[in-house]
Amino acid sequence: MKRILLPLIITMFCFMNVSAQDTLFKRNGQIIVAKVVEVSPDLVKYTFPDKKDSLVIGMDRDDLKKIVFASGMVQWIVPELTNPENYTDQKKKDLKFDFLSPILNHLTLTYEKSVKPGLSWESSMTWVGPGFSKDLEKAGGIIIGAGVKFIKTPDYYQRGMRYSHILKGSYLRLQGYLGYYEESWGNNTPWIYNSNIVNQYTVFAIHTQFGRQWVVNDSFLFDIFAGLGYGIVSHTSNSPYNYDSNNDLGYHYTFVGIGLGPLSISGGLRIGFLF
Repeated sequence: MKRILLPLIITMFCFMNVSAQDTLFKRNGQIIVAKVVEVSPDLVKYTFPDKKDSLVIGMDRDDLKKIVFASGMVQWIVPELTNPENYTDQKKKDLKFDFLSPILNHLTLTYEKSVKPGLSWESSMTWVGPGFSKDLEKAGGIIIGAGVKFIKTPDYYQRGMRYSHILKGSYLRLQGYLGYYEESWGNNTPWIYNSNIVNQYTVFAIHTQFGRQWVVNDSFLFDIFAGLGYGIVSHTSNSPYNYDSNNDLGYHYTFVGIGLGPLSISGGLRIGFLF
């Protein structure tokens, strides 16, 4: 009896092992039942062992969402372009300085942190007052900013493609500003007859900004951008003259009204370092 059962068990085991199938789940929803013979950084190779003269077929690894092996093990596939493991040796934070801000009587610093490839968030602080203005006798206040940056991915895919740096490239940023500041004018301004006039501003803006950021040697960066959006300005003053906020063409340190209701523009040139 043992002589009969032992060969039978071995035959059944070999049959089950040969017929064991793996399942490939593609990103387009297609499911392929086959036998995976190789998983490389670029390709997944498989065969159909139940067919005669079955060829080895290669599929781009990034076309797959996951592989479920016959053993029950599941391997999830992350596209190389957005795989965080490809950028582990890169610095993912930076601190930027608005290069033109001191000329315009303020100081702006921006902190950026990468969330994942193609996405980062930023927060900024603008101190009104520091700078080289000769007209303002006194100015002071703070405007805070926050934004989400979407870094552009390639329009086409090429095997092995990835960001040269996780923070480098063209981007679209959704940016918000909120702050308060005061200004008073000096006697050297000829059209001001009362040097005790103080203007108080509360500002709020939401902008869509387009820009490009360059990273040099994973250490330094240059960032240039321009944007368009809505800005709301609340103004109070001890001036005897009437003020119409709808006609305000003023520069509010983080954005500029352009005279079409709440429409406003923004822009800047930033330099910084990564850490």
